[in-house]
Amino acid sequence: MEKQPSYKELLSETNHLRRVLDLERSKWLSLYDLLQDSRVKECNSIYEIHKFIEAQCATIKGEKEERAYIGITEIRSVDCEERTFQRINELQDFTDDQDKFKTIFDHAGDGILLGNLTGIIEKANPGFYSICGLEECEVINKHLRLFFSVDSLVERPLRFDLVDNGTPVIFERIMVGKNGEMIPVEMNTNRLGRNHFITIIRDLSVRKRVEQQLISVNDQLLLAKEKAEESDQLKTEFLTNMSHEIRTPMNGILGFAKMLNEPELSCDQQKLYTNIIVNSSNQLLKIIDDILEISKLETKQIQVFVKETNVNDLMMELQAFYKEKAHANNISFTVRNTLDDFQSIIYTDESKLRRILESLIDNALRYTYQGYVEIGYELKGNDLQFFVKDTGIGISQEYHEIIFDRFSQADKRLSRKYQGLGLGLSIAKKNVVLLGGEISVDSEFGQGATFCFTIPYRPCPAEKVKGLWAAKQKMNREKNMNQFNVMIVEDDRVSSLYFETLLKVKYPNVKVIHVKDGLEAVEYCQLYKDIDLVLMDLKMSRMNGFDATQKIKNLLPEVKVIIQTASASEEDRYLSKVCGGDDFISKPVKKELFYKMLKKYLVPVPITVEK
Repeated sequence: MEKQPSYKELLSETNHLRRVLDLERSKWLSLYDLLQDSRVKECNSIYEIHKFIEAQCATIKGEKEERAYIGITEIRSVDCEERTFQRINELQDFTDDQDKFKTIFDHAGDGILLGNLTGIIEKANPGFYSICGLEECEVINKHLRLFFSVDSLVERPLRFDLVDNGTPVIFERIMVGKNGEMIPVEMNTNRLGRNHFITIIRDLSVRKRVEQQLISVNDQLLLAKEKAEESDQLKTEFLTNMSHEIRTPMNGILGFAKMLNEPELSCDQQKLYTNIIVNSSNQLLKIIDDILEISKLETKQIQVFVKETNVNDLMMELQAFYKEKAHANNISFTVRNTLDDFQSIIYTDESKLRRILESLIDNALRYTYQGYVEIGYELKGNDLQFFVKDTGIGISQEYHEIIFDRFSQADKRLSRKYQGLGLGLSIAKKNVVLLGGEISVDSEFGQGATFCFTIPYRPCPAEKVKGLWAAKQKMNREKNMNQFNVMIVEDDRVSSLYFETLLKVKYPNVKVIHVKDGLEAVEYCQLYKDIDLVLMDLKMSRMNGFDATQKIKNLLPEVKVIIQTASASEEDRYLSKVCGGDDFISKPVKKELFYKMLKKYLVPVPITVEK
C-alpha cells in the first residue's frame, strides 16, 4: 500500500497550497482558516483532511480558478503561515499518539480492558485474551465482575464509585479464566476520559509460584537451621556424656591398678580389685566399640556379609551370655523360638543380627530393675520379626521417634542414673536398615517396652541344611570326650600363653601346639593330621593368617579355624570368611565369648559304637 503523505510533506512541495476561495462567502481563505472548518474536525486522519481540501479547491470558479486549484497564491502574512504550521503539527502529533497507543495496546504483555463506567467491557487487547484463555465473543459487552471470583469481589469490590471520582483502584484478585481456571492477577483500574475506564491486568501466576517456592525454601532453611542447632546441642551433650562415661571406668582402672601395688593386700582384696579393673576395662571397651561402629555406620563404611545363620543357636547363645547378668539383678531372662532347627537356618549377616539383639538386650537390662526380659522371634509372611520385651521404666509416646537418633535418650537425666552414650538404639536401627528391615517400639512410661524389628526370611535350601547337620554329626561321632588338639598360631608370647591358660581351665586334657607364624603352621599340618582347632593370628612374619588359613583348609577341610586379631574391621571379618575361617574374635579377647566359641567347636561327645 502506498504511504499517505503528511501535511508537512504536502507543504514542502514546489507548488504550495497557500489560499483557497470560499464560494459561499466569496472569500479567500488561508489554509489555516480552512483547517479550522468543523468538517475538517470530523475527519479521522490527515489523509481524509487532504482529500477534503482537494475537494474544496476543485469547486473554485472564476478568473483565478487554475491558479487557486494548483494552490499558487502567496500569503505574505508570516503570522498566518506560522499558525497554519502549528495546526498541522498538532494534527500530526495527535495521529502519532493514536498510532503509538494502538501499538502499545496490541503488543502489551499485560491485559488491557476499555469500557464504560457502568462496568461493561468495550475493547480488550490480545494480552488479556492470552491471560484468561477466552475468546472475544466471551468478553466484549460483558460486565467486568463476571471475570472475577465471588470471594475476591466480596473481599475487595470493584469500586467504580472511586474510579468515577478519578481515584485509581489497585487490588490483587483471583480472575476466573477458561474452564474455571483460577488465575491470580493484579488489577489497576482508572478513569479514561469522561465516560470510560481503563483496566490493566497483570498475571501474577509466576510471581505467586516463585513466592511459594521461596516460602518453601525458607521453611526448609529454617528447619535445617533448627536441626543443625539441635545437632550441635546433641553433640555437646554427647561429648559431655562421653567424657563422663570414659572417665568413670578409667578412674576404676587407674585407681585400683595402683592399689594392687600395696604390699599388705589380702588375696580377697586382690581378687576384688582385679575384678573391678576387668569390669571397668570391659565398660571402656564397649564405649570405644560403640563410637567406632556409629562412625562407620554414619560414613557408610560397613558392608553386609550374608552367610548361613542358625537363628536358634544364636538365641541360645544370647540366653547363655545374658542369663547370669539378669539373674544377678533379680531379673528373669527367657527366650521364645517358634521355628525348628532346620527352619531357623537362614541367609543373613549373623554379626549384624547379633549386634542388633545385643543392643536391644543391653538397653532392656539397663532400664529394668524388676520383672523380666524376654527375647524371641516369629515368622510373619516373608519376614522374621524379632522382639525384645521388658518390664522396665518404659518410654513416653513423645520420645518414640527420637530415641533412635544418635546421641539421644528419652530423658537426658537418665544418662546419669543408668549410664550410656545414647548410641545403642541408633546402632540397632542402622543395622536393621542394612539388613533390609524396619524397627519400632511399643511402650508407655512406667509400663515397660517392646522393641520389634524385622529382617527378610530367606531360608537355606533343604539340601544345604542336611549337609550342615550331617557334617556336624560326623564330627561329633569321631570325637572322644576332652581329647582335643589345638594349635595356637601367635607370634606374641604373652597372647599365646593367655590362650593356653584359658583352654586349660575348661579343657584340662587339651593338647596345645604353639607355632610362631603361618608358614610353620602349614608345615605342621602337612606332617600331622590330628588338629581339631586352630587359633590363627592375622599379622605375622613370613606368612599372614589369611594365607595360612587357606592352605590349612585345603590340607584339612574339617579343621575349625578361629581368626583372632587386634583388628576388628568388617573387611578383616569378610576376608576371614573368604579364606575359610570358621569364626572371628577380636582382641582383647573376652573370656566368656571365647568359651562360647570353644563350646561350638570342641564338643565333648563320647564315642558311640554303631551296630
